[in-house]
Amino acid sequence: MLAADSPTITDWMQGWGSILGLLVSTGALIFTGLLLRHEIAVRREEKADDQAAQARLIIPRLHGAEFKGEQGRALTAVKWVVQNHSEAPVMAVLVRVYPKGAFDRGRYHKAKYVLEPHAKQDGWWELPEVIPWPPEQIEPPLGGLSIDAQFVDSSGLQWRRVRLHPPQRIIGEAAAGYHPRDVTHLPD
Repeated sequence: MLAADSPTITDWMQGWGSILGLLVSTGALIFTGLLLRHEIAVRREEKADDQAAQARLIIPRLHGAEFKGEQGRALTAVKWVVQNHSEAPVMAVLVRVYPKGAFDRGRYHKAKYVLEPHAKQDGWWELPEVIPWPPEQIEPPLGGLSIDAQFVDSSGLQWRRVRLHPPQRIIGEAAAGYHPRDVTHLPD
């Protein structure tokens, strides 16, 4: 009777088969979870890329300079330009020119409230301090200055673009005190 109740080789094989099936199923479940996580990340990147498509076509740049004196010239003002190369308008365009590394020393300039497709807006920024412009240098010394544009795209998303760097999405009112409703309260 004892010999009849003991497990047979087929019982052992069935037990090990069940354990092996459990391990394979667990591995498949983990692999499926990782694949799902990867797919979600790819979709988020694609969505962010689609959202930034128009923002990549808004180009702020420094263009031109004003100086005083002939010998040992000095840079006193720079001209900024924001160009909309997209097929849709952008709104609440603000431009900030500032010395590199001193974002707080620049100031916002109101551009047009709506910058139409393929249009540009320009203006002048008086430097807080004069920058020496050596006479042997033909181009103005703009390397120490930076420019950014903040705007709302046609989808209603807020963006900040520094020169030709990739645009950064602004979420909420965290953009250095900027919000589209504040455009009317900024100095000219």
